[in-house]
Amino acid sequence: MALAPTDDAATLRISYQTDGLLPAADVADMLREVAMAFERFARRRARSAGLRLAVRRVEVGSLLADLVVMGAVAGHAAIEHREVLYGFTRLIADTLSILKGVKPGKPKVADARMIDALQRPVAEAGAQQVNVFIVGDGNSVTIDGEAIRQIQSHREQTSGHTAQPGDGPRGSLDLDIPAQAQPRLPTLQGKFGTVFDVRGQWYVRLEGEEGVLNPVQLEDGITVQDGAAYQLDGVWEGRRYRIRGARSL
Repeated sequence: MALAPTDDAATLRISYQTDGLLPAADVADMLREVAMAFERFARRRARSAGLRLAVRRVEVGSLLADLVVMGAVAGHAAIEHREVLYGFTRLIADTLSILKGVKPGKPKVADARMIDALQRPVAEAGAQQVNVFIVGDGNSVTIDGEAIRQIQSHREQTSGHTAQPGDGPRGSLDLDIPAQAQPRLPTLQGKFGTVFDVRGQWYVRLEGEEGVLNPVQLEDGITVQDGAAYQLDGVWEGRRYRIRGARSL
């Protein structure tokens, strides 16, 4: 699919300030999480469903990645692309504020995972900070050492234990499990959800179901990770969903 013309395309820039090298795996993970988070955000708007991010350029040294929107929309594409990027940038800023404890609420697990991927080169690879902004706009979302300390402190307060390496948004999981499992959807055909291992039993929190955890059984050959988001296929059988397909997001 062709990209929007480069002369008027809105550009989301992710810039790491660093004097050293950043692990390629961390950078790849960051780009993957940002791209998937953008697609989830775009799906919430009827006009922008199907839009994706594409890499226009990457510079090394102090690492810089320019991302543009690709995909057709009704109306003026350049205006819609810019509007959805502004909304996505606000989502990043709001999620960061919630994780730092300066804004009330609880972020989606997948959105918190995106923030973790963005901050990892700062927390673990020695970058001074990362800035996320739309080129030509004066507003920037910045994650530096102080922001990471605030995130860790807030997680300790909300989870009731000292943060350990690998701790993430899983610690703030609310166990809203219905006493009598009655699904809202009899089948899952491409439905998005986050899976959790709760005391040895798998559950799924489906998008749009206000945090309710539904029990699931994985068919042979289906493997998932605790706290990860998937596009799911399955059917309700008895008192749980039988998951027949799980595509990682």
